[in-house]
Amino acid sequence: MKNRSLSQEKQIVVFSLIFISAFSLLLYLNTSNGNFLREDFKIIVENSFIKEWQYLPQVFTKNYFSISGEMSYRPLVTISYFIDYAIWHLNPFGFHMTNIVFHVMNTLLFYLLLRAVLSNNKIIFLSILFFVTHPVLVETVNAVGYREDLLCATFLLVSFIYFIKSDSLFYRENSQTTRFAFYYAISLVSYLCALFSKEMAITLPVLLVVFMVFSRQKPLVSFTKRLKGMYAGYLAISLFYLIIRFVVFSNPAFKSSYQPGGFWVNAFTMIKILASYIKLSFFPLHLNADYVVPLITHPWEGSCILALTFLISIFVIFAVLCKTRNMFAVWMSWFFITLLPVMNIIPIDNIMAERYLYIPVMGFCAAKGILIYRITDRTLS
Repeated sequence: MKNRSLSQEKQIVVFSLIFISAFSLLLYLNTSNGNFLREDFKIIVENSFIKEWQYLPQVFTKNYFSISGEMSYRPLVTISYFIDYAIWHLNPFGFHMTNIVFHVMNTLLFYLLLRAVLSNNKIIFLSILFFVTHPVLVETVNAVGYREDLLCATFLLVSFIYFIKSDSLFYRENSQTTRFAFYYAISLVSYLCALFSKEMAITLPVLLVVFMVFSRQKPLVSFTKRLKGMYAGYLAISLFYLIIRFVVFSNPAFKSSYQPGGFWVNAFTMIKILASYIKLSFFPLHLNADYVVPLITHPWEGSCILALTFLISIFVIFAVLCKTRNMFAVWMSWFFITLLPVMNIIPIDNIMAERYLYIPVMGFCAAKGILIYRITDRTLS
């Protein structure tokens, strides 16, 4: 009987993976016929760097910034362009298909992560459905020049999945040591790859801590034990990356600063932008490839007051719901935590973009799936 149950579970997983792959592919397959867009021309079409393998070693030198077209050190993204050009030359079809493949992979990995932390198939289905069909993903998948978000998501999800696998073996007997080391190594290497795809991955250690806090009976004891063991690896990788990113491979030409008016104008404006991100997650209307955000110079401006009131309301609701729904708290925390690197705390040039939501919206969709299921289940019962 138990074997039959396991067999049925495997069939559900296999069917789900096939369905998710096909559905994700069909939704974006028409974009493969598109041309290069916006930054694609600078990063790919006009970039001789990716067109000759002899330049590949330059990816690992300080010349990277002057010849790659990138403002941040994202070597894995650039290497993916090398491979694409070697196969497709300047045929945009191939570059778009690579983006689509990564997006399909991310959808599958998101499904596997959901299965690792949730036991309810209906919630998993709802969460995946919300994610796959979310319009805010379109910019990231369509624009080849924004592949960093796709790659970062791929490696971040792999790292999280293998963290859970290794964590389940953390206190097992010695017979599991080899398997634990294997899973743990995959997680750490994937985390490093995510960082070298995009800086947003730096939030992963925080996500892991939040997951442990909300999913364990004795979170403080669990956290302190793992801090000495498993978390040390992620902290070491983070430190290594920060040294590489800001010391060894800092971009001398990249000098970003806060918006005119300084820190407080930036803070007031980002309050409005955070509210806009939440609104886009709930109601993805009037999407825009190039947002122009008016600066808020004083906290008493109407738009700032409205945004702040909206955010306070959201956080109050969030706090109330988190009291009885631990996994809801995990996924809503995912949304806000993964947004932190693009909240202009450290100045960035483009203060608002839909592609910044590609990873955060996974958390939103999972939380939405949990909430919708709880509401409908209670209503129907």
